[in-house]
Amino acid sequence: MAKGICTNFGNCNNADGRKEFDIIPGSENKCPECGRDLREVKPNPPKDFAKYVILGILILLAGAGMLFYQKLKTPHPPMKPEVASGLNPIKSATDSGPTPTPETKSETKTETSPLPKPETKSETKPETKPETKSEPTQKAEPSTAPESAQANAPKTDREAVKEAIHLVSNGLLLVKQNKLSEAEAAFKAAAQKDPDNDQAFGNLGTISISLGKPDEGMEPLRKAIELNPYNYVWRLNMAKVYSLSGDKEKAIFELRSAIDHGSDKKQILKQELRSSDFNNIRNEEAFVKLMQKLK
Repeated sequence: MAKGICTNFGNCNNADGRKEFDIIPGSENKCPECGRDLREVKPNPPKDFAKYVILGILILLAGAGMLFYQKLKTPHPPMKPEVASGLNPIKSATDSGPTPTPETKSETKTETSPLPKPETKSETKPETKPETKSEPTQKAEPSTAPESAQANAPKTDREAVKEAIHLVSNGLLLVKQNKLSEAEAAFKAAAQKDPDNDQAFGNLGTISISLGKPDEGMEPLRKAIELNPYNYVWRLNMAKVYSLSGDKEKAIFELRSAIDHGSDKKQILKQELRSSDFNNIRNEEAFVKLMQKLK
């Protein structure tokens, strides 16, 4: 069964603890704690898969070579009786003759019997054995190429996803330690490792606001919302960016979306709306209505 993880880091204990859940096809697979959609993590193929495939091919080739050797070996035994049967008529013919019998017997024995035996031995042993030995060695040489290619192969998507999750976790720990610049570097690295990790982009945009660079946080937050449009935190922080930049209309829109998607987080939203980042829109009628909606 496929496994999934929650990526709502900083807001969900299951995400921070990298807890995996079973993904059931045809049903809504959400995190039991925060209700965030689980993200499927594909399993790695076996590390030695290529070695097993090559080993299986070599075994098949060795078996084919043995069969080929047996086929080469089986036609030769019938040839020996043929040579012997060819000699028997000569013996019977020479026995029926009057005087040349001893000479023909000795001649046929010396001429026929030594010649076929060395020929059959010399033909079968040098020809068949080198063929069977050369085939495995020729096929065994490519086996090193896949091994070296596997050693130099790029990391799989699963490993990149895990590295990105690890970097996001480290970044959140650095934020708690107030090491914002180091945290920003960790979130940037995570975004490069896994371009589909909304936590990497969302936290990168959020920390830009804390560092006094809201304009730099706009693009990462836009990417995070594109990857996960239902995350109220990214919407809330995007509203802060628009408010600080003076775009009141977009700030109200993102703030309204944050409240809609975070309807179960009213206390957190109410506290966030008291932030000075919303001073530019605090007196707007739409902002006042949204504050009343949280009561």
